[in-house]
Amino acid sequence: MSFSVRTQWWIVAFLVAIGISSVWYVTKSPRYGFVLAGQQAPMIGGLRRVGPKLGYNVESGQVGTGPALIVVFASWCAACRQEMPSLEALSTRFKTQGLHISAVSIDSRSDEDAVRAFARDQGLTFEVLLDPSALVARKYGVNAIPEAFIVDGSGRVQERLIGTRDWSNPELVHRIEEVLANTSSRDTVSTHSMVSDP
Repeated sequence: MSFSVRTQWWIVAFLVAIGISSVWYVTKSPRYGFVLAGQQAPMIGGLRRVGPKLGYNVESGQVGTGPALIVVFASWCAACRQEMPSLEALSTRFKTQGLHISAVSIDSRSDEDAVRAFARDQGLTFEVLLDPSALVARKYGVNAIPEAFIVDGSGRVQERLIGTRDWSNPELVHRIEEVLANTSSRDTVSTHSMVSDP
């Protein structure tokens, strides 16, 4: 099958238009995004806390002070289960230094008990949130789970980490220490006001 030069140009123009539209939709759409290091972390509220209640000031719209680590996961995800022990160890290590960890589950609302059991079986002491509409995943542009975001005290994403990892890795620990060191004690991460209690 042979196309005229004019038809070929129309096809190329059409494909370019589709490509540009797709990039715009993913990066600029109010419902979807792709958050990169250096960008402001999207503000998200109204998620349901299903893990431990840590005494953060939810009423003021602020969930803790200092930098945060957001991990998007699911209770059925074997890779997510694999990294939770080292994430819990990281939480214990940095809890008194102001690191706030939120694990956000994309399980459906009907699987809330499974998420609670997951948190209990893993012995998680950090915040576990249920996001059945996957709003966090959409706003942050999550490609695969687990996926994590290290956010500094001003609400900027410092690292985007895709896939399973060992949170005791010295390079990761050092990166979190750097973010903690660069965050003043007066910074508050209002970006992470994600919680609505049951």
